[in-house]
Amino acid sequence: MFRVQVAPSGEQSGIACCAECVRELSKYLPVNTSVISTPVESRDKDDDKQKEDKKEDTDTGAVITKETLQITDGRVTVSDMAKILTGTVTCDLPLAYQQTNLCTDPGDMDAILRLCLTDSNFPAFVGQVETRMQEIIQGKD
Repeated sequence: MFRVQVAPSGEQSGIACCAECVRELSKYLPVNTSVISTPVESRDKDDDKQKEDKKEDTDTGAVITKETLQITDGRVTVSDMAKILTGTVTCDLPLAYQQTNLCTDPGDMDAILRLCLTDSNFPAFVGQVETRMQEIIQGKD
């Protein structure tokens, strides 16, 4: 979780800038908004939010049913992501997980794959990654 503080920009008010920021971020992430408060109220809300976050850590917001994972609040835990990547479960990931800024050019992807596949250490690395992902799935992290 992170917070964004918005200030007026040019002719736009701070509220208009904030609304634009929320519109853009909500395309990729679940966005929670809060009301402007005084510093004392803000500290109280932060304490309450930390308590809520601790409760949410135990309840990931995801429901697993028969090899299908349903993301209900846009959050994906590390364990759930490991299950998805290993094929243990299937899932429609939120938009933020469906886009990449890595290797957008197919030629770059080919070069990276060739580099990895010709590296004699790569198979052992892949094995270590698989082992670690299984440990994460089993809760040994």
